Amino acid sequence: MNLSQVILFSDSTIALSWIKTPPHLLKTFVANRVAKIRELTVNFSWHHISSENNPADLVSRGLSVSDLINSSLWWKGPDPSIFKNDERLENINDC
Repeated sequence: MNLSQVILFSDSTIALSWIKTPPHLLKTFVANRVAKIRELTVNFSWHHISSENNPADLVSRGLSVSDLINSSLWWKGPDPSIFKNDERLENINDC
């Protein structure tokens, strides 16, 4: 299988801000982790996803098993149209 692109999502604007920031401008603990994330995701694009559209939040917020089984968000993911106006973070290679 060939992937044409990989798109990563986070509901944390703080984490996305850190990923966008050159590691040398961050405190050591965060900088070390950001450097590794940037290294591993250099060819990927990062986007913000709201909690209401994030399938991972369903489980972490205590959705019952029966509700999870019937959740379109869980099985199919968010409606792709929500990403049409999403601005990509700068390519982290350019930071």
